[in-house]
Amino acid sequence: MLSVAAVPALKRHLAGLTLGETLWSVKRRYPPLAPWPEIREQKEGVDRYMIRRGSAKGLPAFIDELRLGFKGWFLVEIQMIATKSYSEKHSPQQIALNLALLYGPPKRSPNVSWWMDEDTVMRVLEEPAPRPPERSKPPKPSGFYDPYLPPPVAPRPPAPARVDLRTSIQIFERKIFE
Repeated sequence: MLSVAAVPALKRHLAGLTLGETLWSVKRRYPPLAPWPEIREQKEGVDRYMIRRGSAKGLPAFIDELRLGFKGWFLVEIQMIATKSYSEKHSPQQIALNLALLYGPPKRSPNVSWWMDEDTVMRVLEEPAPRPPERSKPPKPSGFYDPYLPPPVAPRPPAPARVDLRTSIQIFERKIFE
């Protein structure tokens, strides 16, 4: 396996953003159309913003969501979640193989490939995204049917949670999360 020193320096930009940028420059790059939801994490002191399609101008067509982490005013984490159509064409395994040509073989866990240098960590993974429920007509009950009475209603079993897996690439400052 390669040591941290043997890995070429990882690129520190993704989706037109670069680690270390300010919140102001990010909002200038992707002007908000609606307030971005913010989550404050007490443990690392990171403010996380979720930029979904339709909440900012200028998002590339293949990006469904950007998750950004700021420590103070500076960008320390970028996670890009691709659209369903992009994820079907470009699986995380394919992207990891392409990145392996640049950075060498990745470290792996079951669904995550990652590379690490002295300053940056890059991960490629499958991110679950909720799938909208399918609309269908309820089935007609079998048996005797009287047209003058309302049809009997059979209880429907609860629908299982539906999830699509999307291709996701994430880069973040190594020192923040150690």
